[in-house]
Amino acid sequence: MTAKEKLLERAPHWSEEQAERALLAVEGDSPARPKQPVSLLQRAAALRARQTKVVDAAALVRESRGELEQRA
Repeated sequence: MTAKEKLLERAPHWSEEQAERALLAVEGDSPARPKQPVSLLQRAAALRARQTKVVDAAALVRESRGELEQRA
């Protein structure tokens, strides 16, 4: 049994296209996400390893939007 068949068995309500997209995403071959050079991924991993604090990205976006609205 292929991985695609197993996926369709576990998620019978999914279309074959949805199952194919899910498999591609898991394998890292998603058409929606361009492939990145390995060196870029390694640099990103190194930066994450050196990060000392947790950042709330959603809060930063809200804060930035608020500042932009005040400028307008």
